[in-house]
Amino acid sequence: MSVANPDFLVIGPARTATGWLFKNLSRHPGVYVPVTKEIHFFDRRDEKTGKYTFDLENPLHWRWYWTYFMAATGRLRGDMTPAYSVLTSQRIAAIARNMPEAKIIYTIRDPVDRAWSDVCFGLWYSKGLKADQVPEDVLMSRLMMQWRLDKGDHMANISRWEQYYGRDNFKCIFFEDIRDRPNALLEDVCGFLGINPENLPGDGGEKKRVNAVPRVEIPELALTALCGYYQSQRNWIEQKFGRKLDGWLC
Repeated sequence: MSVANPDFLVIGPARTATGWLFKNLSRHPGVYVPVTKEIHFFDRRDEKTGKYTFDLENPLHWRWYWTYFMAATGRLRGDMTPAYSVLTSQRIAAIARNMPEAKIIYTIRDPVDRAWSDVCFGLWYSKGLKADQVPEDVLMSRLMMQWRLDKGDHMANISRWEQYYGRDNFKCIFFEDIRDRPNALLEDVCGFLGINPENLPGDGGEKKRVNAVPRVEIPELALTALCGYYQSQRNWIEQKFGRKLDGWLC
């Protein structure tokens, strides 16, 4: 079996419009993404031991991964798994050793809004409940889980990936641009991947939301807690990317 590593990874995190990006990139004739959007090759763990399921030094495990891309037939191969955003530096280093030329796309959303959206999504799809139908203590317990908070720690996540992938191979895009100028954003992403944006379907980046849930206004207690946790994120991102984020919640 020949090597068929993906050419690009969309690493999320969750609730940053990766579903929208998956839907639109999959429509480009020069791109192949598996029907299974999230493969979880790099982050899957054994629930009991916490050890990674796949050994990145084991060629047989990589062969399993390649089966997802065998139908690409000359197109760019993409793996779009949001959970990759929080991988450890050691794990990212192993990816870089095996896929040094891969393009990495990281999506940035206001971490407070992202965490709240994540909670609303989980409650709606797992229990059929809106966030305002859940007791406050239960809601706060779900909201402040460390694994959920880590997904919005853009400063740490970006810094880990940038240790191994430089400017030409690592790109950050903003949720606001997906929302406000989807066609231009898609053209930018196509340029980064080296594919012709003119080959996208005529309607290009449609604004229709993917995986939407009923929106509930974030309560004051939750807003205060999240703003306290993410207090350094906005300033770091504004300075790093040279853009104002006035629409962020704090």
